[in-house]
Amino acid sequence: MHKNRSDIPQHRHLITFGLFLLPLLLGILLLPSLTHFAANHTLTASMAALTSSYETRRQLLDASIKQLLPRIQYNCGGEDMRLLRAPEHQNLYIRVIGIMGKDGSRCSSVGQSRFPPLLSQHALADGFHITTTAALFGSRQELVVLHNQGSNMVYWILNSGWMEMALQDTCTNCLYGISLHQPSGMINQFGDPHIPEEVQAQRLRFNDLQNHVVQELWAGRKLTNYWRLRLLYWGSPLLLLVSLGLVWMYQRWLRQHHAMPQRLYRALQRQEFVPFYQPVVDARKQQIVGYEVLIRWHEHGRNWISPADFIDFAESSQLILPMTEQLLAQVLRDLPRLPADTWISVNISAIHVEGPALVQLLEKHHWPAPHRLCFELTERKPIHHLDRALSQLSILRQHGYAFKLDDFGTGYSGFAYLQRLGLQQFKIDKMFVDHLAPQGEQPLLHGIVSFGHQTGMQMIAEGVETQEQVRLLAELGVDLIQGYVFARPMPIAQAAEWRLPSAADASRCDKT
Repeated sequence: MHKNRSDIPQHRHLITFGLFLLPLLLGILLLPSLTHFAANHTLTASMAALTSSYETRRQLLDASIKQLLPRIQYNCGGEDMRLLRAPEHQNLYIRVIGIMGKDGSRCSSVGQSRFPPLLSQHALADGFHITTTAALFGSRQELVVLHNQGSNMVYWILNSGWMEMALQDTCTNCLYGISLHQPSGMINQFGDPHIPEEVQAQRLRFNDLQNHVVQELWAGRKLTNYWRLRLLYWGSPLLLLVSLGLVWMYQRWLRQHHAMPQRLYRALQRQEFVPFYQPVVDARKQQIVGYEVLIRWHEHGRNWISPADFIDFAESSQLILPMTEQLLAQVLRDLPRLPADTWISVNISAIHVEGPALVQLLEKHHWPAPHRLCFELTERKPIHHLDRALSQLSILRQHGYAFKLDDFGTGYSGFAYLQRLGLQQFKIDKMFVDHLAPQGEQPLLHGIVSFGHQTGMQMIAEGVETQEQVRLLAELGVDLIQGYVFARPMPIAQAAEWRLPSAADASRCDKT
């Protein structure tokens, strides 16, 4: 059963290589879309930042005007200089605040400065005017807000370089912005002026009526290349980790998958598979009528392994046959410890009845307890040879054994199995029980129950967890109940002692 590395099929190497390449290939395929998304997001976020900054500038300018105008003395004395240089007036948007007094006094927040040359002024409201500085010696124009009070004047020179600083998180010259200030007509530009000439250039335009500015923002190849390199820089290590993670998980699955035969063989040798018993209760009569045997794996006497982790493999490898043989031997030993008027139901699969396996196993035990021992045929795997199965079931029925169909309605051919194999009992799957509701519409469940009543078949509802479900099933005429509402699967020592609580006990439990 042991295989060395050279025995591993070539396709496993291909799967490993494919899993390693898959995230990298997906990354390459998604890179253009992710780059485009990131560039668009940057453009949109940058425009939002500019819009927000214009509003912040307006609010700070309004606050400065309201604080200074009532208090300025227009003499450039100590009090005036203290006001001009107060910290609350120093910010990113206001570069200089100055005073021109009627007595010829001139001062500003940066000291004794010469009043800058201005272009034509445009009247606003309440004695305010707006203008721009002249673009001398290649300098950038700046907005100037003036307020005249008689022959005195106070002015605010607004910084034009804040736009670059507001977008400093973006790569250098990746954006081009142009803003038109009304009514001054001043135009500010920043970034690479060649971006609008690109064929694939993208543009956003915003008309800010409150701040009297029209803003355009452009992005082109530089921003796209910037994000492509960033995504490659940060994404490549991440994709490599994902690739290695997929390979690791696949190799781990392979090790577990290939270790499973050895683990199951060891478990069989050590007889680690044990039966647990879950009572089936007649809710109408309030009595135990039988038990379903559920296999449990107590590996090395320490870890309990869920059947979901090994049953499928055991069936496909046919190890389910020796496992059933061990389980049945224990069930037969446990049988005298359970009430004599109850039956014991053991799960079997297609492999047990498509050939002589089950017949030979019971014959080996001299056809034990046919009046108490019955079998549940699961639908996990389909029966491919119904004629063979019918022949084997016929032999078993001649010896008195009964059969149920487990998980009815969820498998391959439930109605066909019931009819062609001559089964007289079936179990309603938990899936249908979970969706029970008062006055609910469950046409499939109603159809299943109606079929059971019309054909005279015994029905057991499994996976029942609440008394409300018991009540609703009783209204449908289903009284045989299996589930946590009464008891969980338990080892033989507990099952032999377990009894249904009396009505008085149940009442006390409800009150607590």
